[in-house]
Parts: sequence; C-alpha cells; structure tokens
Amino acid sequence: MIMTTLFPWLVLALAAVPAFLLARENWRYLVGTLVFLAPHTVTLLIFRDHLAALLADGLLRAAADGVLLFFYAAFIVTFVTHFILVSAPRRPHMFWVVPGQFFFVSIFFYLVYYLGRGAAGLFGIELSRGSIAAGVPLVITAVALLTTHRVRRVREQVPLAGLTAPLRVVQLSDIHVSHHMDDARLARLARDVNAEGADILVMTGDFVTLQSEHDYTPLLRFVAELERPPMGIFACLGNHDLGIAAPLTRDLEAAGVRMLRDAGETVTTPRGDAVRVAGLGFFWRRRRARYAAAFAQAAGEGDAPVLLLCHDPAAFDYLPADWRGIMFAGHLHGGQIGLTSLGLRLSVLTPLGMYDQGLYHRGEHWLYSHRGTGLYGFPARLGVPAEVAVLDLVPEAEADRRRVRSRPARPARASVSVSAAAPVELTGWRAVAARLFFSTREAAPAFEDDEG
Repeated sequence: MIMTTLFPWLVLALAAVPAFLLARENWRYLVGTLVFLAPHTVTLLIFRDHLAALLADGLLRAAADGVLLFFYAAFIVTFVTHFILVSAPRRPHMFWVVPGQFFFVSIFFYLVYYLGRGAAGLFGIELSRGSIAAGVPLVITAVALLTTHRVRRVREQVPLAGLTAPLRVVQLSDIHVSHHMDDARLARLARDVNAEGADILVMTGDFVTLQSEHDYTPLLRFVAELERPPMGIFACLGNHDLGIAAPLTRDLEAAGVRMLRDAGETVTTPRGDAVRVAGLGFFWRRRRARYAAAFAQAAGEGDAPVLLLCHDPAAFDYLPADWRGIMFAGHLHGGQIGLTSLGLRLSVLTPLGMYDQGLYHRGEHWLYSHRGTGLYGFPARLGVPAEVAVLDLVPEAEADRRRVRSRPARPARASVSVSAAAPVELTGWRAVAARLFFSTREAAPAFEDDEG
C-alpha cells in the first residue's frame, strides 16, 4: 500500500524540526518541540493503522488512497514548515502557519478520539470506525481555529472594601506577540480597550514568545495606540518575559507603562480614593516564601485597598490572610479548551483545582484570573475565548450581589520566613534547566536552596 510504504519517510520528515533547532542551538524551542512531537508521533502511528483498516474494509477506494496520502503528506510538510518558521528570526506569514496549525491541532484531537475509543473498548463498547466518526476531530479542529482569535469583552462587578466610589479596571494578559497576535489584531485590541473608558489599565505579563523576544516592536506600537487612562497603565512581567526582562521593562517604561516588579505605589482614583497598585515578579521555585516576601515589600504599610498585579494566579494562596484588595492574574489562558462559551465555567484545568478563569474570593480579597488575550503553546482555543476583562470595583454597600459571579478560593497557605534563605550558585541539572528556560541575554535568577 502506498501509505504503508511512504509512512516511515513522512515520520522521518518530522525529525527535520529538532535537527533544525539543534543546529540553531535553540535549546528552549527544541525542548518544547520534542514535548509536542512525542504524543503527535504516537498518534500518527495509530492514525496510520486506522486508515489502513478503513482501506482494508473497503470504506475508501484505491483512488481515495492516493488523494488521502497527498493531503496527509501535505499536512506533515506544513507541520514541519510551521515549526521551522516560528523558530526563525522573522515572523512567518499566516499562509504558511495555518496549515501546520491545523495539522498540529487535529492530531491532538485525534489523540483524544483514539483514547476515547480505547476507553470505550475497556467497557465492552465497540465504536464504529467508519469515515464519518473518524472525521469528527477534523470538524472540531476547524471550529477551534475559526473561533481561536475571537476576543470577548467580559464584565464583572466586584465589591471592594475601602472604596467610596466605583473604579473601572480593564485588564489584559498573555498578549504573546507572535504570528497569532500581529499588528492588525493588536490594533483591533487597542480600539476595544480604548472604548471601555477605564480608570486604570493593568497588564499581567507574558508580552512575548520565544519567537518575538528579538523583536517586539508590534507590542510597542500597540501600547502607543492605547489612550492613557486617568490613573495610567501598570504592568508586571510573566514567565515568558523573564529572558528579556531588563530590555522589555525599559522599553515599556519608555512607552508610558509603569512596570512593577516586587514594588508598588499609592495613587488616587478619579473620585478621590487612595489605592495601592502593586506588582509581583514571577517565581518558579520557593513560591510560598518568595511571593509572601514580595507582597510585603510591594503592598506597603497603609490601609488603602491593594490592586495587585501578578502573572501567576497560584500566588493568591501564598499571600497574607489579612490584606484587602484584588489580585489580577493570567498565565493559564483559561485552560484554552472548555465549555466557557456555553455559559459553564469549566475547562480542562478546572478538575485540577487551578484558578483557571474568572473571579474568586477569600475574605476581603479577590482574585481575577484572566483567560488571556493571545495564546502560546497549543495553537488554538475551543470553548474558552480570549478576553478583554472589564472589572467595575464598587463600594461594598453599592454592590449588586446578583452580578458578582465568584467562586470561593482555597484557604490561604501559611507563609514562611525568607530571612535565612540565601541564593546559591546553580550547578548540575539546575544550571542546564536555567539555560533552557532563560535567555542567555540575561542571567537566570538565583534559586534558593531550600524547598517552598
């Protein structure tokens, strides 16, 4: 059979991606690519056997075999092209990216499909392997790609202790400048943000990707198109920004964005209330101790409510139990796959207990976990649209509790002292990990020796 003969050569073509990245010494992208290639290659093997069974059963004729092989080979070629181009110095044209994106996403849904078939078989349920059922993952993929870049404006009301008048906050997060978030999409995003009449605009990190670290001028053009709210624009960094933290911070500050990294400042709202705007960095390890210490430094000692910017929503559990205010976070992209579009606040991350999307509360403090404005990693969304979050913070006496759609957060975890913790020099596997996950243009941060 033609497919059986050429399949090994098609799979071998996939090896061109890690070979190319290895030659370019693009270590971080190499690791990420291998992580994605492993399940995809396994699925391709199952896919090949499934197609062979369909052909043997006569569900596809010989003529269809050649057509199918052509599209199958084309998918693999565009997949390879996709990964090579997005790791190249220049942003690729979407013409080259979309076919690879379709193949990448469809193989993921085929993996889910085959796992479902296998699970059903364990319970004695035989699912038809007919061509209609086998085409369902392709239909789901098409729907996902058609809706991936739709951005919803989500409005929430939050009662906040310490306010005497309403305050409108607009939040963006995880913009991830890349071929998925180009100048045209950023221009539309700027118009949407400007139309909301925010008192303050906050951005909670992950401005760039590996692809755009070398050139994030679209981000700076986007910031230039934003109208300045009365209280200004504030931001913190995310994990994907750490490799270029210094130049990115400098350029965003020059563009008029107040960058906060374990720091804060007290500002006055347009209606005369004093609030503390604070921002935390992103920590990979010892998060409990480091987030608690960073918060103590950034929040200050006043009694003004705190507007806290932190990319990592998990930090909410490591903050003191007696503060009041709201934390704005992102990082998880809302899970990217779920049932949010159907009115159910549910994603693939929800069963894991993560603060994946929406509003949470604990005592007098709140968390809003943003679903992300862009995307990265898995190149599609399904049922979890990107968003511009518009949060109206109101005095507790004026709150309409029917509009407050929040979930209770977990009990806060007790913080630990960091006074005795000392940075240690990275050696062995830690040094290798640092080179993989942090850019060589800026030294990787020191990791404390004890666990957190």
